[in-house]
Amino acid sequence: MPIFVSNIGRALSIECWVVFNFIMNYNGLMKKLLLLLLLTTGLSSSAYADLNDGYVAADKGDFLTAYKEFLPLAERGDVNAQYYLGNMYFNGLGVNQDKEIAFNWWLKAAEQGLAEAQSHVGAMYKLGNDIPQDFVKAASWFNKAANQGYFQAQSNLGDLYYYGFGVTQDFQAAAYWYSQAAKQGDINAQFSLGVFYEKGLGVSQDFVQAANWYAMAAEQGYVNAQYNLGMFYWEGLGVNQDKEIAFNLWSKAAEQGFASAQNSLGSLYSSTAEGYKQAIILYRKAAEQGLAIAQFNLGNMYFYGNGVPQDYKQTISWYSKAAGQGYADAQFYLGIMYAEGIGTNKSLKDAAYWTSLARQNGVEDAEKLWNEYELWRYE
Repeated sequence: MPIFVSNIGRALSIECWVVFNFIMNYNGLMKKLLLLLLLTTGLSSSAYADLNDGYVAADKGDFLTAYKEFLPLAERGDVNAQYYLGNMYFNGLGVNQDKEIAFNWWLKAAEQGLAEAQSHVGAMYKLGNDIPQDFVKAASWFNKAANQGYFQAQSNLGDLYYYGFGVTQDFQAAAYWYSQAAKQGDINAQFSLGVFYEKGLGVSQDFVQAANWYAMAAEQGYVNAQYNLGMFYWEGLGVNQDKEIAFNLWSKAAEQGFASAQNSLGSLYSSTAEGYKQAIILYRKAAEQGLAIAQFNLGNMYFYGNGVPQDYKQTISWYSKAAGQGYADAQFYLGIMYAEGIGTNKSLKDAAYWTSLARQNGVEDAEKLWNEYELWRYE
């Protein structure tokens, strides 16, 4: 049976801007926006021209010229120039990459109320890679940007409320901010909101809502959402049961290297002799990524000789990898193999070690094995 992946999917999400594409599409809309800046912010015509020249240069990939246009404006306090200088230093465009300088320019723009800059400052504090990590400050800056409607800040603020980093853990607050970002198309927030509705975290449990949010993220190629939505179709949770759709969703996730999807597909293929070889391929891909259940399943294929020559040594190797990660069934079957000397020298001491762990992890049959071989003698 396919395993279910329902974690938030990112321990601490990194904003989309980390690999920031500075090259802007310079078109009529940008000109209108710059004109609006001129009319509403008191930007002088010469400053407008310099800012405009900077954008044009950046659009052409001439970041050195863009830097020369932006720098004097930024030093005179132009918030947009400060923001784009931060981007240039962060990515090393026209300047030597220096994330600390990038942070300082973003901070200047953030202090003037620019939401994008506030979000970037929050992310720098959240990650703590180039400045001291400070979740309280991260939450403060994310909050400023989130209240201006900036979706990346809303999504990150949701993360902080989910984990209780820099704020008191509050699932309702996390759900609120995820929903604000998800409505604007933020893929991480859409997936997280799906998890919240699935599990009833901060909202009433609602599989239909969960499926809807997973679908939105899945359509954007988010592998966790593709996998979870596949499980919903497999089980008929919030959607009409359709195993073909489930298979297709898992296939999309597996093609992107998602180990759980590879394992689930492997389980489907392994149900018939005709599918053994494809199951082996999929199990191996997932197992080599460290997925314990896939390692156990691959061990089973070697034990029974399904799709591969029977090889107990390979079985022990893959069971050991899974057992070392705490996978209880692998621990139990390793106990049997050591107790009976299958594929290895008989070792009741090793059998006792693995069987003891399996007992602690709730495998009922481990108790029978423990007593049958009197393994307590070898602890």
